[in-house]
Amino acid sequence: MDPFTQTGYLSSPSGASTPFEVPKISLATPREHTVGALRHAALTSGFFQLVDIETYVSSELIVQMFDEARRFFQLPASEKAKVSLWFRRKDEVVTMALI
Repeated sequence: MDPFTQTGYLSSPSGASTPFEVPKISLATPREHTVGALRHAALTSGFFQLVDIETYVSSELIVQMFDEARRFFQLPASEKAKVSLWFRRKDEVVTMALI
């Protein structure tokens, strides 16, 4: 098994859980493929893991990003709820809230 594979569980309204795999997206693939994979992952599961990034991102920056993410997710829900991201795609507005 790939050490980078992340398995999570999705819960249905009935309470049943089904496992899913977090998509891994390589930055070593052609740009069009990477962009398409990012878009698909963001619109379907909402999760993805970037791999093959060492050429583009320093290991120090990766560690800093994980540290910042850890600090954010340790905040109380009321603080995390204050953060939302807005973006516009054609004629629709999509809101992404990090909770």
